[in-house]
Amino acid sequence: MSAFTPASEVLLRHSDDFEQSRILFAGDLQDDLPARLDTAASRAHTQQFHHWQVLSRQMGITPVLVWSPRRMMSQIAIR
Repeated sequence: MSAFTPASEVLLRHSDDFEQSRILFAGDLQDDLPARLDTAASRAHTQQFHHWQVLSRQMGITPVLVWSPRRMMSQIAIR
């Protein structure tokens, strides 16, 4: 997950606007932008276990698993 998607590249071009913001990343995350974007606080929600593993290591936090009856969802807490 090292290459940025086009949507992430757009956000990176405006990264100065997010330095004082609290950002929630949710959905089908396809890169590690939540770990690399400099913000006041970041939270990432993903349903894909391999993305959860990479982001939890890069964000340097202890991840929390949240289980639902139909599917596993993982949450990466605010850093």
